[in-house]
Amino acid sequence: MDIISNGDQEIENRRSISWRNYEVGEDLLDALGIISAELNIIQLSRRGWALVGRDHLQDKPITFCEVIHPKDRNETKAALEHCMSSNSTLDTEVRLNPVDDHQCWAHLRAVPMQERQLIFVTIYNISSYKSEINQLSRFFSMSPDLFCVMDFDCEFIRINSAWEQLLGWPLKTLMEKGLSSFIHPSDKKRTEAQFANNIEGADTVLFENRYRTIDGTYKCIQWKSVSLAEEKIIFANARDITAKKDFENKLRDMEAARIADRTKSTFLSAMSHELRTPLNGIMGLASIAYDEAETASQKDILKTLKTTADSLAKLVDDVLDFSRIDAGLIELDAQPFSIRALITEIERLNSFSAKEKDIFLNLHVGENVPDILNNDLNRLGQVLRNLVDNAIRFTDEGSVTVSITPVDVSYKEKGIAKLTNSTENAQCWLRFIVKDTGLGISVEEESRIFDAFHQAHEFINRKTGGMGIGLAVSKQLVELMGGSIKLVTTLGEGSTFTFDIPFKIPTQVSAHEPEDISKEQPLHSLHILVVEDNIVNQKVVIRFLTNQGHTVIVADNGHLAIEAFEREVFDLILMDLQMPEMDGITATRCIRNIEIEGRRKTPIVAMTAHAAKSDEYACYDAGMDDFIVKPFKPKTLTSVLSRFSASVNDSR
Repeated sequence: MDIISNGDQEIENRRSISWRNYEVGEDLLDALGIISAELNIIQLSRRGWALVGRDHLQDKPITFCEVIHPKDRNETKAALEHCMSSNSTLDTEVRLNPVDDHQCWAHLRAVPMQERQLIFVTIYNISSYKSEINQLSRFFSMSPDLFCVMDFDCEFIRINSAWEQLLGWPLKTLMEKGLSSFIHPSDKKRTEAQFANNIEGADTVLFENRYRTIDGTYKCIQWKSVSLAEEKIIFANARDITAKKDFENKLRDMEAARIADRTKSTFLSAMSHELRTPLNGIMGLASIAYDEAETASQKDILKTLKTTADSLAKLVDDVLDFSRIDAGLIELDAQPFSIRALITEIERLNSFSAKEKDIFLNLHVGENVPDILNNDLNRLGQVLRNLVDNAIRFTDEGSVTVSITPVDVSYKEKGIAKLTNSTENAQCWLRFIVKDTGLGISVEEESRIFDAFHQAHEFINRKTGGMGIGLAVSKQLVELMGGSIKLVTTLGEGSTFTFDIPFKIPTQVSAHEPEDISKEQPLHSLHILVVEDNIVNQKVVIRFLTNQGHTVIVADNGHLAIEAFEREVFDLILMDLQMPEMDGITATRCIRNIEIEGRRKTPIVAMTAHAAKSDEYACYDAGMDDFIVKPFKPKTLTSVLSRFSASVNDSR
């Protein structure tokens, strides 16, 4: 046997191999070649040499590994050696190592020829393909959305890094456990059914489910998926819509809260109407009976009845106010007003009860207190009336003193500007002190004094009738106006209530002042239409008006009121709101439309058991001229009649 050296064998192989297909290989886009068992290149097509960036005419032997990228060289060498030793075909992807360092990706296919100790190779340039794959891969990984490829068993084939970023699970864990391991138990069947639609041929499937994060919470995911039936794979895109769902839930909660508030408002309005309507009858009849009583004994009984009815009416007002404040249904109506006029009215309202108990009532406004202020006059008056009324009720001898002084509050303490008269938005704080020399309150009860329906000591309850909820309402109103209230008291020595409230100082000096009944104009006889469906209230109003010399026509509902208005001329209309067939708001609008045709405008005054501000605004919006809340006091109605009597007399 002739022994040929490796180098000689290489040369012999080059000479002896038949290249019948070589010319064909030269024309192929990809490279053909033959390498020895030692991995030296024996022959390579011209395109092959061009692919590796070397001259095809060179005579110096070159190993195949030299044209492989250094990072792939060892792995490729081992694969080729295994290919030869095992007589198996090799298919792999490698990076070539051209001399110009221009990286080229290639698909290498190696077929061993063991009898000749050679390996036949084909090399396909896949650089463009790898570039596209790389671009797609980068896009796949850079997207904030969740991308995945799954088989028909819903096992992940590939997922992007957004999964790990959103859910916190390592990609390896997600790949190993699969899709269904992280779906919310309540969503699993629905998710499987949706993907089943994909498998059955649905073009696109849209659905939502919840996916568990590494911290145990769930993200809401919106899916869009398509399938390739021939390859049995599903392409899916998912997006985190947790924030969107949270926002939708908040909107639903807000709507539910709005409906609940509206329900509360409707309930309180109905309660107000149902309680005030019979109270109006009781108080009205008691007042009429008192005025017509002939004996002192009768007057004493009726006076007690009136006092009890007044207390009940005040309690109803307090309960409804407390409920409205608690439900967030009370809004302040800030208007300019005279603080001194308010204090004068408080003194007038309470002077009689103070004189009856021989108590000295002293009200004082400091000289440096601005007269015209801006806040809610009615609510401030309500607080003062409640505190002064309580002080008189709990004082058997001595005095009740009310004082109002400015409070020098620093910016840091209250967060407002100090008193200044130079700007429209200037503010000041006033301190209101209501001090009495009455029964006082124990230390134990002091901490609960502003609780609703707090009951004081049994002895005090017997003497005064208890605390009710007036103080609780007062505290809420003071806080609603931006202030605070406190109590200093000693049992047996009296109590001092102090509350501070901020006010704006308006630049305009016109202000609303409490009405002074003492300045009312003398009443003229009026022809009045009373629109009221409650028979008891009809009797009360008719008796009251006829006793003052007025003539009265009664209509039981809005329809009858319009018919009466079309038949004759009235000087004044007293209009209830809630009535059968047609309500007072609708009737008022109809009357105003009739007046457009040439009728003289008739004053319309709401006289209703609906006491909410929204009801008052609705009345004015419909065209009414004033608003009286039931149960009304005779002096309130007298004041309204006096005002409109003067205007009617001028128009006659």
